[in-house]
Amino acid sequence: MVVMDGEMSSEVQRADFAKAKVLSIPQIAGGTDLLLNVTTGKGDLTFTDAVNGSQFIKANPGKVQAVKFDTPLRLMPNTIAVAGGEERLQNFLNTGIEELENSGVVDRILKRYDASYPGALIRVAKPYMGVK
Repeated sequence: MVVMDGEMSSEVQRADFAKAKVLSIPQIAGGTDLLLNVTTGKGDLTFTDAVNGSQFIKANPGKVQAVKFDTPLRLMPNTIAVAGGEERLQNFLNTGIEELENSGVVDRILKRYDASYPGALIRVAKPYMGVK
């Protein structure tokens, strides 16, 4: 299993695949190197996000294949960092993003990319939809 030091692939490996033999590469290598190490036979599998995985598979047909799970192993939200003590700015940004999500703007933007990255762009559940 190819993982990157201190990156999510190494966390998933440690938590869920602790008995796997590991090839760990430094973060300076870059995310594509995880997949390249699989294509060259240095590892049998790795973890990457769905968008980068899709791009790599399109650029390197037949070299690697995606493994599909019923549910994602991990969901990692995107974040925006603000300086410490900037609660008003953080609340402003969070409210703006929530309004974009609830009004359908985010969904319309993501739909543009669904064909290129099928199943990769998971929507946030609307607060009024409840849990399935």
